[in-house]
Amino acid sequence: MQRLLCLSALGNPEPMYENTRHNAGMIMLRMIKNELCRNLPLKQSTVSPHIEYCHDPKLNLVMLFNRTQYMNLSGHAFIPAWRKLPHDTFHVVLHDELNIPTGKVQFRKPGTSFRGHNGLRDIIKMKGNDDFHKLGIGIDRPNSKDPKVVADYVLSKFTHQEILQLELEAFPRSLEHIRKLLP
Repeated sequence: MQRLLCLSALGNPEPMYENTRHNAGMIMLRMIKNELCRNLPLKQSTVSPHIEYCHDPKLNLVMLFNRTQYMNLSGHAFIPAWRKLPHDTFHVVLHDELNIPTGKVQFRKPGTSFRGHNGLRDIIKMKGNDDFHKLGIGIDRPNSKDPKVVADYVLSKFTHQEILQLELEAFPRSLEHIRKLLP
C-alpha cells in the first residue's frame, strides 16, 4: 500500500493576514485542495484544536490547515496531529520562502536548512527532528535586510500581479511536485 501523504501549510490565522506573503503556504495548499479534493469538506481535528483537515482515501492524501495558531507556533498546531498519523507518513510542509522569487517554488528534502523560518523552526523543535520535506513558495525578498523591514514585507499583502504569478506559475509547479508523490 502507498504511504500516506500529508500536506501541511504554514501561515497566520485571522482575516488580517489573508493573502499576505507570509501565508503563501496556506494560499498554495488551498489551490491544491481545490484542484485535487474540491468536493471534500474541511473537518475540525479532534487531536489538535488548531487544525482543520480533509482526507481523500482514494489519493491516500491528507491536508492539514492551521486555523488558529500563529506561524511561529506551527509545531504546536501540527505535531499533535502528525503523531496520530501512520509512522511512515510522507510529510510535506508548504511555506513562504524569501530566498526564491515570487512565482517560483523549491522542493527540498529532509535535513535541509530551515533558512531562519520560524514556523519551520518550531516544527523541528516540537518534532525533535527535521524528517519532513519542504515546499518553499517564493515571495521574493525586500532590498533591506533590516529585520523590521523584512517583517513588514512578509506581513504585507500580495499585489494582484503577484497573486497571478502564484496562480499561473507557482501553482502548476507545486501541483507537479505533489502529483509525483501520489499513487
